[in-house]
Amino acid sequence: KDEDGKPVVDESGNPIFLEEEIRVGDVRYEVVMAMDVLVQSEKKMTDAQYCFRRKIVPTAYAKLLYPKKSGVIRPDEEAAQYNFNTGELEKHGNRTVVWEFWHKRCKQMQKGRKITFTRDGILENIEHPFNHGDLPFERLIDQDYPGELHGVSFFRNVRGLQGVVNNLTNMVIRNQHMVAHPKWMVPAGSVRLDQLGNDITLVQYKGPQPPVLAQANPTPGEVFNFREKAIQEMGQLSGVFQVSRGETPPGIKAVVALQFLSEQECDRYNEDILSYNEFIRLVAIKTIDVASVY
Repeated sequence: KDEDGKPVVDESGNPIFLEEEIRVGDVRYEVVMAMDVLVQSEKKMTDAQYCFRRKIVPTAYAKLLYPKKSGVIRPDEEAAQYNFNTGELEKHGNRTVVWEFWHKRCKQMQKGRKITFTRDGILENIEHPFNHGDLPFERLIDQDYPGELHGVSFFRNVRGLQGVVNNLTNMVIRNQHMVAHPKWMVPAGSVRLDQLGNDITLVQYKGPQPPVLAQANPTPGEVFNFREKAIQEMGQLSGVFQVSRGETPPGIKAVVALQFLSEQECDRYNEDILSYNEFIRLVAIKTIDVASVY
């Protein structure tokens, strides 16, 4: 039908029937976690010829996509996904694990391949559907180490320090709750307890010592200094400095000095910016290629 809802006819005046919706240049993007993409074990991503992608879809929806293969689509006990909110592996009922196998176009397989399958059978086995003939994804990574296939996050370098900061913070909070409150130190039976507040502010003892209102120093300054040093080291490993946070370093007020520090920050981020721009360029190339096919 046209925009007015009237049937579209051909040159002979006969209505045109379509078996499926026509899409012109449509491109769909997905953000896929690295744990769901298994790439051929190579030292460089450019050398990897194939990959597997794991998807967990409702069983009924999988049967809707592949109605002729419904016999090999069954609920899968291994349909479990990691929940980042709870930190637990969650199993889902009536879900099926669907795998996609992608192979590049190369000398050994000139037309490439895409095979979709479950644990019980093959759902689809076709040639590589895109002209670019490459793996159907681009990586957005933090750090690329030579000889390692997968990218590395800076958080791997600061994870230990983050644990140290958390432990120190918990220790300070515990100490503050336990001994930071002022306490009356009194001989047992020498005062009326109902006039001194709750029990946490009262310590009774035996002996000829006068009552004292005491307040201890629960956490020494060295703990706070060490915690601050750990936070600073985390910032250095993360590439975040005072200028990055919009703070002026102590003792520096000259415009030329601040401009120099700002340029140094830009130099530090230059590698990350180049990596991100290259990612955008590669995604754009594949987008244009897919749009040209469809």
